[in-house]
Amino acid sequence: MMTTGTTSGNSSPQGHVIVEFLGVPRLRTGCSRCVARAGSLRNVLAQVQQQFPHWQDLLDDSGGLAPWYQLATETHGFVHDFELCVAPGETVIILSADVGG
Repeated sequence: MMTTGTTSGNSSPQGHVIVEFLGVPRLRTGCSRCVARAGSLRNVLAQVQQQFPHWQDLLDDSGGLAPWYQLATETHGFVHDFELCVAPGETVIILSADVGG
């Protein structure tokens, strides 16, 4: 998988999704986005974890997103169903779940 430090453009390799990082996730990864194979959100998150193994608090024990992060997609807004399939070319956003913001 590839990572990139810019968010300009919205193109991804065929069959892939763009995963953008905002706030703390951007600080943890050191970049603004990466590319993952399309599939369920759980699978996309697992791929992100593989690309950034030092980001230890991304996933919880069940393989879902840890509660201090939020997940959104272009077509569904904020999501909590990790079995939801993300279509190729779609963007997934991982951001901090800031309290009081």
